[in-house]
Amino acid sequence: MPGEREFDQMEAQLDYRFRERLVLIEALSHSSYVNENPETGMQSNERMEFLGDAVLQLIITRHLYERFPGCSEGELTLMRSVLVSEGTLAMLAREMRLGECLYLGKGEASSGGAERRSNLSNALEAVIAAVYLDGGLPEAERVTRLIFKPELERIEVHQHDLNYKNLLQHYSQTRDGEIPDYSVVRSHGPQHERLFEVEVRIAGEPLGKGKGSNKKEAEQEAARQALIVLGELGGHIPGSPESTKS
Repeated sequence: MPGEREFDQMEAQLDYRFRERLVLIEALSHSSYVNENPETGMQSNERMEFLGDAVLQLIITRHLYERFPGCSEGELTLMRSVLVSEGTLAMLAREMRLGECLYLGKGEASSGGAERRSNLSNALEAVIAAVYLDGGLPEAERVTRLIFKPELERIEVHQHDLNYKNLLQHYSQTRDGEIPDYSVVRSHGPQHERLFEVEVRIAGEPLGKGKGSNKKEAEQEAARQALIVLGELGGHIPGSPESTKS
């Protein structure tokens, strides 16, 4: 179980000292711990994760909106989705050693819950919510920009390379050494209004399907769906960005 030392380290990394530390404790309380210890009267971090998701979306959206005035809505949406994805959040949480601060039930702890991506990403969103509740939006924004500083800098450098196919290939080669395989599973309609349906597989496993007026467009949509399935994009993104190119 985390103690004063872990909380002190967490506050040092956040560059924020909580006026009410119970808010931070709730942000770090997994439902498994709360269910196993009802006598504590604690709540799990699920509600705070819900709030933190909204706060994080607002802060990142504002940053991208101000930083990239020439980008389209689609380009901004793609950048935001990469930044707030489960994969990015879990990576940042690991760098903060957030797993060491989680209150977990015995079963969850013994099964590797402290390193589980969903637990880490949810906890980080809950911590952002805790800062927001304890110190207000300006402090939540400052802390979030501090946590995300390396990723914000990275996406600024690579903004012109961002498209769904590139992201999926990078993910696949980094994780498995595999290259995504795209295949047209169906095409129909008259020649001037052809509609293509493409499926993408990694190591033989189907992960996404996409439709488009040409193969490139359909491949981008298939890659987008695959990235959502893999947790590498945050939420559901309507449409593909205008800048996507194969």
